[in-house]
Order: sequence, then C-alpha cells, then structure tokens
Amino acid sequence: MAQPVTPVHSRYYELLGCKPGATASDIKRSYMKLAKQYHPDKNPSAAGLFQNLTKAYTVLSDPEKRAIYDKFGEQGIHEGVGSSAPSSSGGAPMGQPGQPIPKQKGSDIYHRLPVRLEDIYLGSLIKLPFRKRSMCPGCDGKGGNPSATPQRCHGCNGSGFKVIQHMIAVGMIQQLHHVCSDCLGQREVYMDCDKCLQCKGFRVIDSVKTLDVLIERGMEDNHQIIFEGEADQAPNTIPGNVIIIISMQAHDTFVREGDHLLLTKEITLLEALTGVHFRIQHLDGRHLQISSAPSEVINPGDIRVIQGEGLPTRGNVFQKGNLIIRFKVIFPPSNYITPESAKVLASVLPKPKLNFDPAVRDDQVDNVSMAPTNAEQQQHLKHDFHKFVQSKPLEDDL
Repeated sequence: MAQPVTPVHSRYYELLGCKPGATASDIKRSYMKLAKQYHPDKNPSAAGLFQNLTKAYTVLSDPEKRAIYDKFGEQGIHEGVGSSAPSSSGGAPMGQPGQPIPKQKGSDIYHRLPVRLEDIYLGSLIKLPFRKRSMCPGCDGKGGNPSATPQRCHGCNGSGFKVIQHMIAVGMIQQLHHVCSDCLGQREVYMDCDKCLQCKGFRVIDSVKTLDVLIERGMEDNHQIIFEGEADQAPNTIPGNVIIIISMQAHDTFVREGDHLLLTKEITLLEALTGVHFRIQHLDGRHLQISSAPSEVINPGDIRVIQGEGLPTRGNVFQKGNLIIRFKVIFPPSNYITPESAKVLASVLPKPKLNFDPAVRDDQVDNVSMAPTNAEQQQHLKHDFHKFVQSKPLEDDL
C-alpha cells in the first residue's frame, strides 16, 4: 500500500525541488532544469505544471516577494502586496466587519506517483492514502462551541487582515496586507473556554483520505490525473486540486518509446550466423518464443519487429504498438579462435575480397601493426569518427 503523502506548506519550493533555505542560484538552476523538461513545446501534457513552475519561480526569484511568501505563504502573495504609493497613514483595512469575506482559491497539490510498466500495460487501480487538512466536523469549521458567541478579533479590529508598513524610500511607504494570524481571516475569535475541543479553535483538522488513482492502459509518462477540490480545506477558501503526475519506472527488460516497446538482445557470433532462438516474458506474464528465419544472418545492430506486441494505445486498447528488438552481437575475445578452428571457418565462410594491387611487390610495402585500445579510448575514437561521417552508424557496427 502506498505511503500517505504529506503536503508541504512551502509548495513553491516543493514544485522547484528546493529546500526553503535554498540560495537564489539553486532556485534558478532548479527552475531552468524543470522548465526545460516540462516546457509545453516538449511536453504538451505538462502545460499546467509548467505554468505553476513559472509562477513559483517568479515569486522565489524576487527577494521581496520571497520574503512575503516565506512568512505568509501564497495567500500573502495573492492578498498581501498593496500599492507602493507615497503614504503617511496605515491605509484602510481590506474589509470591514459585517461585510462578506470573499473566498479565495486554494493551492493545488502536486504529487509524482511511481508506476510500473506492467501497470501501464495491463491497467491498474492504485489506492493512495493522502494527508490533508479538512474542515473540523466537531464545529463545522466555526472554531468554537455552536452555543457560544464569537467576539470581534482585536488583532485586526474585525477586518480579517493586518497591515504592515515599511519605508522603501524617502516619502515612499509600502503597505503589506496579510491574513490576520489571530482569527485566520475570520474577523471573529472565540474565548479559550469556548473553542472547539477537536480543532482547538483552528477550524481545520488533519485527516487522511484515500484517492483511487486509475492507471489507464497505455497511459503516457508525466500524464496528469486531476482530483478537483481534494486539496487542503480552509475557512473561506475554495479547495484546490490534487494533481497526480504519472512517473513511469524503468523496466529491467523493456524501454518504452510511445506505444512501442524496445528490447536490446545480446547474441553470440554463432547465433548471428546460424540463427537465434530465445524466450522473453512479456508484461502480462506470457512467454514469447522468438526465432530468426532459417539461414538468416543477423548483423550487429540489426532490428527486427514483432507486430502488435507493444503497449496498448490509451483510449483504444485494441490497437497496440510493436515490440522492436535490436541485436547486439558479442564477438569472441582475442586468441579465442585457434589456427585449426580458423581453417574450418575459412572453409565455410565467404573468402575475403582482394583489396590491394597484386602488381605491388612485397619489398615495396611497409608493414604496420594495429594497436589495441581500452574502453575509454574506444569511446573517444567512436565520437571522433561519428563527427566525420554523414550517416551515423550504430555503435556496435564500429
């Protein structure tokens, strides 16, 4: 069973994969990496996530906005920054007692859910316990005894907001409005003796809800599943959404490419020349017997296709991609072939073509030797070789 997910209040940091104490350069580096990964041009299904990443970076990259966010959260950003106009007074509160408090949209919660390739092939229903804040059932989110009468909050004088002023220049005073920490924007508070025993007057409690996450057959990596209104609840707040992002786990046998499954199969030189016969276990547990055609020779890097053995297409499970097999021929090591074996091979394999002028005498030829290379040198040489050829060959062809 999946472990309960604990939402982090510093959601902007969570979105960017940073800790609250991250430096400006760390935040920028994380944003650039994620923005490249989830840009709509590259990943259209992640457009919503990209917008939220940009929104988080816009706040955290600005020192003043970041300070407001660190202290008051997203509501402080949405409600908090007043105009930076010259002022000599504290300004009017953002509400008056008796006026309705406008509801704000709560923040969305994102969670990456690891999913096996088998679940994407067969489809699955994952039970995901999710920790969230819910309105207190003991007081219906009021914070106090229903028979008690709340008092006007003295911390904000019943406005629901507090005002902080600081001078940003001579004659320039900036006003910052943020939700009152005493009444949580409710304008009224209960005496300690009248507070709800279940929520202690906070109006919300921690709860656990199980989300049923349906993994459709053929669902794409990074696909978003939206549970509307399932995020944290709070007074005068429209709950945000819980957005589950499918994170496909790597598989030991197959690599996904769209609806196709890619498989790299290592075979011996003998198999390449005389035929291959092997079995694989598919994602649904079936065992497939795969054989090459009689007398078929498989070259290094050759590709074969098995129709209809890939992943089902999401929305049309009767249509499937292909299983694509790429063969990697393992040659025997040096000194493995004895002179006697070489003669046998020479008797059955095609003779080499004459690639020199027979009119050139032996005393007119310089004898040179090829030096062996290690694995690191091989990689550098392959890279240099690829730069000068128009058609890049597979690395196994070299």
